[in-house]
Amino acid sequence: MQNPDILPPRVALYDRIEAEYIAGLEAQGVHFASACTDEAAKAAAIVSLQERGARVRNGGASISVNNLSSACVACTGDRGSKTFLLSLLCDRQCYFCFNPNQLNYAEQRCGLSNWQAELDEYSALNAPVSHIALTGGEPLVHAEETVSFFETVRARYPAAHTRLYTTGDRLDTVLLEALAKAELTEIRFSVKIDDPPDALAQTLRHIVLARDYIPQVMVEMPAIPGTGQEMRSLLDTLDGLGIYGINLLEFCFPRHNWPEFESRGFRVKNPPFPVLYEYGYAGGLPIAGSEELSLELLSYALDQGMRMGLHYCSLENKHCDEVYQLNVPYATAFASYLLDPEDFFLKTVVAFGEDAQRLELELLRTGVPYERDPEDDAVQFNPQYFERFLDLDLRMYCSYNVVAMRDGEAVLRELKLTELLKD
Repeated sequence: MQNPDILPPRVALYDRIEAEYIAGLEAQGVHFASACTDEAAKAAAIVSLQERGARVRNGGASISVNNLSSACVACTGDRGSKTFLLSLLCDRQCYFCFNPNQLNYAEQRCGLSNWQAELDEYSALNAPVSHIALTGGEPLVHAEETVSFFETVRARYPAAHTRLYTTGDRLDTVLLEALAKAELTEIRFSVKIDDPPDALAQTLRHIVLARDYIPQVMVEMPAIPGTGQEMRSLLDTLDGLGIYGINLLEFCFPRHNWPEFESRGFRVKNPPFPVLYEYGYAGGLPIAGSEELSLELLSYALDQGMRMGLHYCSLENKHCDEVYQLNVPYATAFASYLLDPEDFFLKTVVAFGEDAQRLELELLRTGVPYERDPEDDAVQFNPQYFERFLDLDLRMYCSYNVVAMRDGEAVLRELKLTELLKD
């Protein structure tokens, strides 16, 4: 085995890219938490939750207890889910809102989308449709359009699960009756744990009101570090109200308004992503401590025997679908690569230098197909054969890849190399 203190140049390259990415943001005034090099505590917490009956999906990026909305399952992977928006106009001005990251934000705040044309275009694809959602901004700023949207969707897709994202501020019985007539399946209330007591009380009243009209009433909110006591109290209240469940989001810095985060003592998780990439999701960068709080709240729900569902949807989980869409069409296109069914990256096993030379002899001896990269003095093979070589005293790495288009041709883009450690 090569000297473990000396990284192969290709491995060191990705470490350097990640360090430069973080340094670039720090130069803009964004502060990161201390680097986390030990994932053992998180892994142990997830195992404990799983042993107590929690469902773990997408490599631990999604964890839930009790009810789980079918929309959350359909959100990652090609399960016929599509989300539309009317506009990005909203009554509220939350400091952590990521809508300003959306394409053409200023225009979409002022105008109203042509959702009919977008729906027609989507329908023309003749793809299976299982879930349709409407988000914003605040859709109920355009209440009549919202009702019309769900009426149209129900007529076109009678069996689809439909859901609405809203603060609930504009809800009343007349509007709820219209949404119920349009057979809205699910309504998700955006709850802010730092809302003034009277505003939170109003939201809870609207949640109670919605239970009489909409089959699945849910709450969607970020897990903000430092609010554990308030969150536990809110969970107790919501469980008592008999709602269907809560979608608990990893709290994120949306790449603007950093002074608001700084003043509250928040820091960005370090490293921010398990695999660094230019993800299209507008959520931004995860805040340190949010994931830990989410796992604690899942444990609390189990301790209390809550009946409602609680789903932790990490930022990584949001990225899973993007990786899925990039890679699944090419799942079998590259012989030395295997699509990971958990995180959807295309992966291969790589060794370098002397380790590659020794590995190549074993690959030849066993008849396992492989590829050689002379430029990096590397050998790689499909991970499905990895267990055959566990006894070898070699340093091997897992390579994470996404498909990119270059001159009309699908090629692989490597994003990360992590050492494969043997138990």
